[in-house]
Formats: sequence, C-alpha cells, structure tokens
Amino acid sequence: MVGWVVAFIGWRERSGVMPVERMPIFGAGEGETRGRASDSLTRSASAGSRIYPRALRAFVRVFVRVALRIHLYIHSVHPSIRTFMSAHILTAGSLTLDCRRPVPGGAHIMGVLNVTPDSFSDGGLYLDADRALARAKVMADEGAIIIDVGGASSRPKGAAYGEGAPLLSAEEESKRILPVIEKLARHLPGVWISVDTFRSEVASAALAAGAHMLNDITALRFDPRMAQVAAEADVPLVVMHSVGTPGNMPHVAASNDILSEVRLALSAALETARSAGCRQLVVDPGFGFGKTTADNLLLMARADCFLELGHPVLIGVSRKSSIARAAVGEAVPADDLPQPTERLPGSLAVTGIAVQAGASIVRTHDVAATRQFLNVLQATIQFADGQN
Repeated sequence: MVGWVVAFIGWRERSGVMPVERMPIFGAGEGETRGRASDSLTRSASAGSRIYPRALRAFVRVFVRVALRIHLYIHSVHPSIRTFMSAHILTAGSLTLDCRRPVPGGAHIMGVLNVTPDSFSDGGLYLDADRALARAKVMADEGAIIIDVGGASSRPKGAAYGEGAPLLSAEEESKRILPVIEKLARHLPGVWISVDTFRSEVASAALAAGAHMLNDITALRFDPRMAQVAAEADVPLVVMHSVGTPGNMPHVAASNDILSEVRLALSAALETARSAGCRQLVVDPGFGFGKTTADNLLLMARADCFLELGHPVLIGVSRKSSIARAAVGEAVPADDLPQPTERLPGSLAVTGIAVQAGASIVRTHDVAATRQFLNVLQATIQFADGQN
C-alpha cells in the first residue's frame, strides 16, 4: 500500500496538477521533508490550488500519513506479526500451504492413506502401491491438499483394540511406504505428501522419495534426530502429543490437567525442534493416544490453547474410538460401539468445534464429506458475520 501511495504522489508531482504542501515524514521531525520532491510540490502549490480544493489536498496528506503508520506498525513496531505470518505459511519445494486464518472452508484437509495390514480403520486396503495411488487420486479430487502416508500402525492397547499394534522394524516400514511415495510424487506433483513416521532413517528415505512433510506422533520422543532431518531438508515437521511409545501405547492414561500437560509437552517438543534448526513446525494435540474421551473433547474445544504456541494446529479425530464413546456413552461394551466407518457424523461434529477454535489442518479418512462440511460451516459463519 505504501508503494502505491508513493507512486501516486510521484505521478501527481510529475504532472504538476496536484501539489501537496510540505509534508512531514512520519517518524521524522516536523521540519524534515522529502527534499527535491517537496520543493517541486511547493513551487507548484498555487497552480494546484486552482484545480483541486483544499479538502482534497488535506485528504491526501492524511491518507499518506495513515499508510505510513500502518506500514511501520506491521514492519517495525510489532515484528511478532511478521513472525506469526511466516510461521503459518508452510513451504516445500514449489509447494506452499497458507495456514493463516481464514482459509476457504476454515481448514486444509489431510487425507489418510495407511499402507498397513493392521490399522484400526483401513488396514489392508492399500498395501498395493497402485491401489494406494488410486486412493490418493480420489482424495485429491475430493479436496485433500495433503496425503499422509503411514506404514506403521499406532493402534493403542486397551478394550477397543486389544493388544495394540506391535513395533514395526524400520526396514519393513520403509518397504511399505517408499514405493507409494514415489508413485504419488510422480503422479500428483501438486499435492503435499506427508509421511507418518517416528524414525529418522525412514523420514530421510521418504523425503528422498518425494515426500514434503514429516508427521511424528511421538513429538520427537522416540527419535529426536527427526528434527535434524526436517531442519536439513527445510520441510514442515508435525509434532503430536501422545502417551507411551510405539508398540507400547496405552489406550487411556490418567491426567489431572490435560490442557496444561499437552501444552507443556508440545512446547518442549517445539524447543527441541527449533534447537535443531527446524523453521517450519505444526502442532497436534493428539486426539486419542492415551487420553480419556472427556480429555479428548476438551482438547478439541480448546484448540486455541495450542494456536497460542505460534504454529498451525493440526487435528486428527477421524473415526477414533472416543467419537464412538461420546456418541453412545462410556457404559456401552467395546463390542457394541459404532464401527469406525459409522463414526463420520461424530467426527464431523468434533472437527467443527476444533476448526472454530483455531485448527487449520484436518486429518481425515473421509475427505469428500469433510470438505463439504467445512465449506458449509465457513459459509454459515461468514453469513452470520455479515460477510456474504
């Protein structure tokens, strides 16, 4: 805006039709002027006064001063604004993801692509790389900006999932995901590819294969070298709160103050990542992953607490058992809970709350339904605010 104003005044000066009296520079002494330009303006003041009324000249002076004030406010007085803006714009190669709010639909969508035999919802469906690519294409067409590829299930222990998922070797995890990532990078060049891993060696191989983002469900607790890998490649790193470690994740762990505990843990992870040189970070409160149903719902309702950490907030509530528990109650036996594919309405309800509270990335199995829901949610909010 300031550049436009300067160009506008320069044109008026060169044309000689609208001089402005000696205009002090904002932030300088009242006697300081713009040198030769102001002298030229002063010499032609008489002619300009005959063409333009005094009120218009006064308006231009005020306009310029306000523009300069705004410019200095953003770029000098409050550098934190620049920090917020840059921290919420993610880049990788030629891709850019603007997570500042508002965005169309209120949030970007990350489609889930599990290439595992034992994931709780879609295990075994996309083990073949060609089938995985076909699924990714469908999700991209439905509105997914990011495809999150995972090769190791994080299914926790407990009544809902029994013994939970065993710890997979790095070799087996790489064998599952690398062919899929290579195909996605070749056939979907405009789509972000995220790799859901907690191992630095798998992350390095995935980035070499074409991935753009790392998604660590342990928030660097399992392998702190994940931060170094992300920093060296200068790609976004998601740090997610969880309890326990892969292969030994409890379904529910006691908590006295879930908001404070998760926030402190994520703050520590962010500090570790920054110390390693990470420039692009995303936080995920970790819906599920050792929390009670009540704690999970509270974390989503207060997503603004994590937005205050200064980075985009990602949520992943899709089809999880706490959705089913919230729908039918804690007393219902695990075998009688709604099945994962029957949990879409509840997933969307919690998603809406979290997005309104500040989440800007939504991880989901059901891309088309989530995209429609977010579009209507955003349109309704805009209508209510008089922005339609």
